[in-house]
Amino acid sequence: MTKIESDFQTRTIEVFNGNVLLDFYFPLYKFTIELLFDNYPIPDKYIIMENRILFNSHLIYQLITANKNVDFLKKMSHLIENFVSNYCAHIALGAIQAGNVDVLKWVVKKGYIINNGIVKYAIQHGQFNILKWMIIKHKCPLDSNIIIDPMEQPSAEILKYFIMDKNNYGNSIGYYVSFSGHLDTVKFCHSVEPSIIRDVAIAAIQKGYLDILKFAHKYCDDLNDVYSQHRHPHILEWMIRKKHFVFSLTTIENIATGGNLECLQLVHSKGYDIFHASVFAGAVSSGNTKMVKWLSDIGCPLDTSMINEIIDSCLNRRPKLSLLKLLRSLNYKFDDRLCSLVAYYGNLEILNFFYANGCTLNNNIIVDAAINGHLDVIIWAYDHGCKWNVKTCMNTIQNYHFIVLKWLRGISRDTCNIKSSITEICPWDESVCSEAIEYRYVDILRFAIINGCPFSKISYDAAIASGNTEIIDCVNEYYPDGFPS
Repeated sequence: MTKIESDFQTRTIEVFNGNVLLDFYFPLYKFTIELLFDNYPIPDKYIIMENRILFNSHLIYQLITANKNVDFLKKMSHLIENFVSNYCAHIALGAIQAGNVDVLKWVVKKGYIINNGIVKYAIQHGQFNILKWMIIKHKCPLDSNIIIDPMEQPSAEILKYFIMDKNNYGNSIGYYVSFSGHLDTVKFCHSVEPSIIRDVAIAAIQKGYLDILKFAHKYCDDLNDVYSQHRHPHILEWMIRKKHFVFSLTTIENIATGGNLECLQLVHSKGYDIFHASVFAGAVSSGNTKMVKWLSDIGCPLDTSMINEIIDSCLNRRPKLSLLKLLRSLNYKFDDRLCSLVAYYGNLEILNFFYANGCTLNNNIIVDAAINGHLDVIIWAYDHGCKWNVKTCMNTIQNYHFIVLKWLRGISRDTCNIKSSITEICPWDESVCSEAIEYRYVDILRFAIINGCPFSKISYDAAIASGNTEIIDCVNEYYPDGFPS
């Protein structure tokens, strides 16, 4: 793979939280992703039900709108059932990113309701004109929840708007103002509304603004609960020196879970007790390999049951292989059941690592991989002795992994860019038809009937009872006189 191709895959995996890795194996999906990221129009021949890139990822619509590809959005709105409820929220986010109030007006006309979350997003992205349009035209109320935990530095224009509107901004504007990091602005806002000082202190600690924190401390000495948040060593050093630091096991656990090695080393150097299994578990949860190694080196205890729970919960976030290797070097034994979880999330690299380090494979691996369409995992597991069954085909239906279903049935295997010597065909049963009917996938239902999938009166009756015109027309096409007795 070329470096350009590798960089492109890395970028898209980051945007889609790792959920499109397999999609590069299918040319239709790959070409669609490339067109979207390069901001090219999507050809009409790509706008088909089989192109799941356009249906399974809500973030696609945020990207499309940010690229101002409005004509494509309108085409999709006519093609997709429940378009407003499924995708308009992300279209609205993309419109805000692009500063495109016309698209916002369009989604509102389609039935989308402006809410506080969207208003907050406009604040975070400094879109003052859109913000005023949403507040004035749609009477969206401003309350403290809108301005808690902002992700972007607010513009001066928006700050002024909030601080001068006393009827709406609430005390949490202090957090928002402090988050900007401008001490003069904080002082001005405090002079207008002194009650914001605690929120000023919270943001100052989180962002590492020591000058703002010192200012807040002058006007509010009851900040013990605020001081329990530790992200920056220089803030923590000042708190310990000024005796504002309140030690507790929960505080140390929070530092470890946050992955802050410098802060953890600092409290250790000051003589505070960090030798607890829960602290080690917190470090594992953070994914900070250096912290886990350091805790092991200084003799912090490890509780296997705690680690088991953490690994279970973090597999969907694609844990670092380096962290798993470190745990293995510390004689930690991975549970066999982790293999099925990894297969479900589609991380073949980690599945291979578990297998190489003594985990026993089972047939659930293939069945679970099918749910999310991880064909590479299915092939690997089959090659390593796992067996598939009728549930494998059935599990491809819910999330519309039609291409994977075809591959399992030995059809169009040469269209997938995954090398395999497998010639066997995965069995199926009537559950494939039942699932296709339940999820209204008429193309899968037709494929199953044409290719001899078992189909009984139970499925026929379910199709008629579905009320879906396309499903009913499909079964009537093959059973024009009703299902034979």
